[in-house]
Amino acid sequence: MKVPKQTFTLEFKQLAIKRLKTEQSVAGVARELGLIKQTLQNWVKVASKGALKDAKNGGVIGSDIPLSASVPTVSVWT
Repeated sequence: MKVPKQTFTLEFKQLAIKRLKTEQSVAGVARELGLIKQTLQNWVKVASKGALKDAKNGGVIGSDIPLSASVPTVSVWT
């Protein structure tokens, strides 16, 4: 049985990256958000290039977009 792929909103990714800049280690933030450490590291790398994407519509968003303070949503593909 195949495990469904999780998708994350751009706001969720930005919030995770913002927490790294202000609070804790990659491992700590990943653990709190239920992510694999490598996933979070990949988001940081992509964001530094200004190419972080919203999984829902695939739109590329530059890293200069203000980070949302709202609670992000997580969707799961079935």
